[in-house]
Amino acid sequence: MKLTYKMLNTARGGMLADFDVRASRAARALKMPTRDVAHRRSPEGRASARAAAATERAVQIGRNYHRRVAPLFASARGDISYGRGGREHVEYLYARSYKFPARWLDGGARIEGGMLILETHRGVEKARFKMPRGRLAPPDCLLQGDCFAVYEGDGAVRFGPSGRTGYAMRLPGVFAHEYWEHGSDAAECLAERARKVTLAKIQARMDGESARESRRLRLLARISSKVMVTRADAAATGACAAGIAAWCASVGAGDSMTARDVVRLATETGERRATLAAIFACRRALA
Repeated sequence: MKLTYKMLNTARGGMLADFDVRASRAARALKMPTRDVAHRRSPEGRASARAAAATERAVQIGRNYHRRVAPLFASARGDISYGRGGREHVEYLYARSYKFPARWLDGGARIEGGMLILETHRGVEKARFKMPRGRLAPPDCLLQGDCFAVYEGDGAVRFGPSGRTGYAMRLPGVFAHEYWEHGSDAAECLAERARKVTLAKIQARMDGESARESRRLRLLARISSKVMVTRADAAATGACAAGIAAWCASVGAGDSMTARDVVRLATETGERRATLAAIFACRRALA
């Protein structure tokens, strides 16, 4: 049998692989670090691990930016690649002889001088900001306009392309499921959760009302000129402060209004939460 370079290289590779296996077994028997562990503990291995972590972090922030701020690629198969934007991918979906393969371009994320640079699939720079140093929080704690969040204290500080956007805390939910609460700081997150707990209790009490009692409250809200509806009643139904202020400004309402006027304005504007606020105020007045 004639030996070829391919056969010799195959035999050499098998011998090296067998040597690595035997060396790892001997190292474990002697309680010594294996070759891979020793490399990870070396200065070169630590530097390589730090570079890989920074690369993964840059790509993750680029994906967050694409989902929540502005798109960085257009293809359904696209993704964020480390480096400059516009990296081309070619994939033959069928046989390699098929003359129309799938082609797409990725968005880019790279680190230069401590700055994170994000580019579109056409190489256009979209954002440039300082690379975060803290431990990143998971993407599900972000809101629209956020790029990343860094753990701080009991929660995480959220950041967008132009700086800090708010705070997020992982809290136990009303029905024992944990969720991310958002606010400007930790105190506001806790206050918002307390409000939701109160809303859940009110909703449970409302679900236990009879149909006759519900009709009575709706009728009272429609005709009452003595029950006053406040912004706190609207907040108790789940409306946010910004939405309450916007609706009141649009209809010229102050801090309080009679239930009859609120229901009338809600019917005219199609704002269902305003009617719920009037019903809640009537329920509060009868309690």
